[in-house]
Amino acid sequence: ITLYLNGGLNHQLLVKNPGWMKINKEGKVYVNPEEDMNFFRSVCFNSEYREYLFEEIREVLEIDPDGLFFDCLIPRSCYCPRCIEKMRAEGIDINDDDAVSDYSVKVIEEIISQIRDIVPEDKRLFFNSFSNG
Repeated sequence: ITLYLNGGLNHQLLVKNPGWMKINKEGKVYVNPEEDMNFFRSVCFNSEYREYLFEEIREVLEIDPDGLFFDCLIPRSCYCPRCIEKMRAEGIDINDDDAVSDYSVKVIEEIISQIRDIVPEDKRLFFNSFSNG
């Protein structure tokens, strides 16, 4: 059995934890402009959500699945205070859209690497929505 986890969208959790939401360049909760029919709050992976996701993974591993399917680990730029602080610490110009986009890819690659560290090697992993995964 392969278990499905939506790693990047968790509308109800973010309603309860608004500080974990991805923020767009204009300082508003991120909404995907290509999906104007739906609204889903997207998580900021530099928030406490990261550890929440890792704990969720540890919990489902107790079921001993054959693999895990991760959806919506999508690298989208985030301008929340944590991300801005981290980008500035790395010398990234937050006004450079390409640099911020590259940083968002780096964050997702980091998350995927950390997931691989948590999940035993004998488990299959599939990452949807991220071609570098």
